[in-house]
Amino acid sequence: MASLLDIGISGLRASARLLQTTSTNISNLNTTGYVRQRTNYVTQFDGTVGRGTTSRVLDEFAQRQVVRDTSNFKFHESYLQEASRLDVLFSDAGSSLNTQLDNLFKELQSATNNPSVLANRQLVIGQMESLVNRFDAFSDLVLQQEESVNGQLDIHAQEANDLIQEIAELNNKIAGQTATQSGDMPNTTLDQRDEAIRKLSELLDIQVLESSKGEKLIFMASGEALVMEENEFNLLVANGDPDPRIKSIQLQYTKNNNVTTELDIDDVGGKIGGILSFRQTVLEPTQNKLGQLGLALADAFNTQNRLGMDLDGEIGGDLFTIPSFGAQGFQANTASAGTITATVQAGSGTNLTPNNFLITMTSATTFNMEAIDEKGNVIAGSTVAGTVGTPLNQYGLTITTTAPLANGNRYVLKPAFQAAASMQLATTRPEDLALASPIRTEKVSTNTGSADISPGTVTNTGAGSNFNAPGSLTVDPVYVRYDGGNQFSIFNGDPNAGGVLIGTTPALTNFNNILSNVPATANYGYDFNISGTPDTNDLFTVRYNTGGFNDNRNGLELVGMQEKDLMKRNAVAATGADNGLTMHESYSSTVSFVGQKTASARTNEAAFGAILSQAEARYESVSGVNQDEEAADLIKFQQTYSAAAQVISTARTVFDTLLAAAR
Repeated sequence: MASLLDIGISGLRASARLLQTTSTNISNLNTTGYVRQRTNYVTQFDGTVGRGTTSRVLDEFAQRQVVRDTSNFKFHESYLQEASRLDVLFSDAGSSLNTQLDNLFKELQSATNNPSVLANRQLVIGQMESLVNRFDAFSDLVLQQEESVNGQLDIHAQEANDLIQEIAELNNKIAGQTATQSGDMPNTTLDQRDEAIRKLSELLDIQVLESSKGEKLIFMASGEALVMEENEFNLLVANGDPDPRIKSIQLQYTKNNNVTTELDIDDVGGKIGGILSFRQTVLEPTQNKLGQLGLALADAFNTQNRLGMDLDGEIGGDLFTIPSFGAQGFQANTASAGTITATVQAGSGTNLTPNNFLITMTSATTFNMEAIDEKGNVIAGSTVAGTVGTPLNQYGLTITTTAPLANGNRYVLKPAFQAAASMQLATTRPEDLALASPIRTEKVSTNTGSADISPGTVTNTGAGSNFNAPGSLTVDPVYVRYDGGNQFSIFNGDPNAGGVLIGTTPALTNFNNILSNVPATANYGYDFNISGTPDTNDLFTVRYNTGGFNDNRNGLELVGMQEKDLMKRNAVAATGADNGLTMHESYSSTVSFVGQKTASARTNEAAFGAILSQAEARYESVSGVNQDEEAADLIKFQQTYSAAAQVISTARTVFDTLLAAAR
């Protein structure tokens, strides 16, 4: 049995250390990442207090929960921050594209009502210019946010790399301290490592495993290693493949910097994952929808204006310039000097979709073109085969390829991505608005029947038609004679004055689209109907609409585009599905799309924020410093210290008494 003095001294030392631990807890009450410590003792066989061990009070399950919930919350927080910026832009009624479209068609209607008034036409040109500027402004703001995303990815990747290296170094330090120490763990270093792991979880969704040496091994949620044993680690890099403007996060292996692994956006998590997910599911689709609307609108106006006659009496031309687009090859492609480009197929803007396209070389001379969704997955049923050197018309686009192109190479084509920013007016002359129809139809005054000829519809004024630039008809006028028996003959000139027969219709069941029933005139670029009851030898004429500046028939067609489906919702749709969109529907659906994504993100951010708060509260209830509890412990350990000192004093008194008795 130990002496009374030994027992008192051991108790005094133990109380002093308990006071030191409690004081450390109180002093670090506001230290970020500090874990409450406790010193524990056991009684020796001789009654003295044994060597104490100071350890952290830690609920590892609660700690892992905080790491996981921190990553989830930061994902939705960063997603919401970015989505809210876009939502503010699209929810502003004052900057709405629909408002600008309404203004354009309002002025176009006014010009159509008075087609020969130049001032009204000038207002239309002004509204068209404002619309182009609005598209450009919207696109620029979206592209600026794209640049902001890239900048954040660079910063966060560097932050993550710094933390990864710090964790690896702390692992090494802890292993060294543990090997040289007996009893106590290196608590301060452990706190530093846990805090670094928590900070890393803000940036990425990670999994933490304990090694046999006490090291913390860090893995991505998808399994890729970030921190390994013996101070080894991998780093994140932000690269764009195939589009260098669209950076993505890749894992770079430090043992071989040339080896990288593309990380699945769905598995990244944290701030970085939230930013990537926002860009993939909101920003890029929104940019594509804007570009699709701009391309479809420009093609529709160009197509219809080319079917009319302008104020100079000429066939209408383009009102907007439409850019071409180059495909971008993946970094793993075999070197090849060939090119792949795309343009909007004139008059086919109604087939445009808000998709990117994957082009895969199936041989040196053949390729597949496939529509892909926002994640880069091929949309089922969208594959179209093409041949190098032969233009491929698909999805409203004309794909042009030039050899040599290597088998197996892959390319991504983004026709709509920057289209909104590339739109420009092709003319600023109000005279170039083709509000009149280029043809004029009449019935000959000497006809005896009750039949009339319709004003006619124009479908093509370009190559292969009966129209000549700048403004005339190859056959002018065309005479149509009713031969009886539901048949008509077409003449180059008055048949009663030597006009040459061009062709004759078969017996018709109705008198619609007369020229389409005559092979020689089927591609004239215009057609007409006969109504009523004609008499045999009744004549009708079709002429170029020379001087018809008060004609507004093509202007009405331009105004009518406001209510027409000018683009497609999806690249592939079920048979009979409503897959068309008007201009207003397209923009409204884009606004709704952004609003819905933002509202969902706001709900998720609040939900996961509440979950994180609960996890942190549970963790703090165990590992956090409670000021009241520590104050109580401080008083208790002061008292035990005083009591131990009293034991020593008593032992001294006893010893003095014994000495005195022995004298």
